[in-house]
Amino acid sequence: MVTKYEGGVHAPTVIVLVRLAALFEVTLDSLLGRDVRDPRLMRCLLGIEAMDEPSRIVVIDAIEAIVNTYRLLFQRGTAPEPQ
Repeated sequence: MVTKYEGGVHAPTVIVLVRLAALFEVTLDSLLGRDVRDPRLMRCLLGIEAMDEPSRIVVIDAIEAIVNTYRLLFQRGTAPEPQ
């Protein structure tokens, strides 16, 4: 079955994914390769999560605006170079 998962023939069910995550003692996001690896980003996300809802909404809206602006600049080729 693992060979079929790796080959893309079959996909594991949610129950199987939950069991695998528990077996390997990782989160489902980590198991699926979607974990946050940057510790600064993780601290920020935890801080945002701890905010009251109105504050959280304002911060998330601001972050989305920054990300969307960067995406537009990148598409136009005017995004700042990584340092």
